[in-house]
Amino acid sequence: MLINKAFDIYQENLVETAILEAITDNHAAIGLYTSLGYEKTDILHYMGQKGKISYPVSQPTS
Repeated sequence: MLINKAFDIYQENLVETAILEAITDNHAAIGLYTSLGYEKTDILHYMGQKGKISYPVSQPTS
């Protein structure tokens, strides 16, 4: 598995902490990471934007 290669690199470089991010609905990834000893420590909230983003345009004052 690719993640095992990452573990080898961590050991070679004396890495003590590794951080992973997974989308909440990605149960397969979360299950894999949990089975490898990772713990959920925080939740990152992502707020997406659908459609075009428009910015207000100010008019020059005379």
